Amino acid sequence: MITPFFILFGLMATGYFTRKFNWLDDDKNEGLGNILVHIALPCLLLSSMIENEVRGKVLIQFLIMTVLSIAFYFLYGLLALFYAKLARIPKKFESMVRVSMLTSNNGFMGFPITLAFFGQPGLILMVANNLAMAIVLWSYGLFILKRTKRLYQEDENVEKTSLSESLKQVFNATVIAAFLGLIISVTGINSLIPDALVRLLSILGGLCTPLSMIYIGATLYNSSFSSLFRSPLVLGVSITRLTVFAAITFGILWFLPVSTLVKQVSLLVITLPSAAIVPVMTAKYGIGGEEASKIVVLSTLLSLAITPLGVYLALTLF
Repeated sequence: MITPFFILFGLMATGYFTRKFNWLDDDKNEGLGNILVHIALPCLLLSSMIENEVRGKVLIQFLIMTVLSIAFYFLYGLLALFYAKLARIPKKFESMVRVSMLTSNNGFMGFPITLAFFGQPGLILMVANNLAMAIVLWSYGLFILKRTKRLYQEDENVEKTSLSESLKQVFNATVIAAFLGLIISVTGINSLIPDALVRLLSILGGLCTPLSMIYIGATLYNSSFSSLFRSPLVLGVSITRLTVFAAITFGILWFLPVSTLVKQVSLLVITLPSAAIVPVMTAKYGIGGEEASKIVVLSTLLSLAITPLGVYLALTLF
């Protein structure tokens, strides 16, 4: 178990020091992010689905994971609402807190970590989780963010989101690649795809792990860690999500009659940091974009200790 995390942390450190020595600036790091989102992640998912037949039990597991993940994301939303009331979070930041606490960075961090410890079968389940999060985030999450902005900025002209725009956000490049790969695998036409194309997709998908860790390491360089720990809102949200929510998830999974792999990947999800897309969404549609960014950074920092523990518990107790 030590070797995969050593490699992942080593890649993250590489990103941090390339930014420190100015070999990688903010613009170039943003370019890395674009390559990840639009090329590496979709190719990783597509090649994984093509190379593995998603039929029979595997397809049933995929569907179970999707439904279970949607249920968990809504549960986290309810727990986050309860936490916001208990912690007396300012009303205008409540929706930002709820969205930050219900989401996970199951793309940039989840995919490479899952692949390292649970292989291709685990990755397919993480794809299902990513699909579930996209549905919840761009429906429920977007709704509460925009409602808060209308209420607390007294702006009745807050940009309305059409059904077509919402669907466009849900069906992003990653989700489309997952659906396309699922169709190819289920129908059995993967055997008809030229080997050269499959190998190309596999090579491009192989960029996902190193680029994602380098990107995260470079992003962490810009953060003032001391200021993060001085914010009760940021600290409370990050710690509660990674510990209390994770403990509740473990307790529920312990009694659920689902496969071991579904339990393991589900537990991993909640030990990952908040999704990096939340600050972007909050800045555009809600209130508290700066606070959301700090939550992402601090939860990412804390996950360096929590995620290995989550993987260890998932592998040993399930």
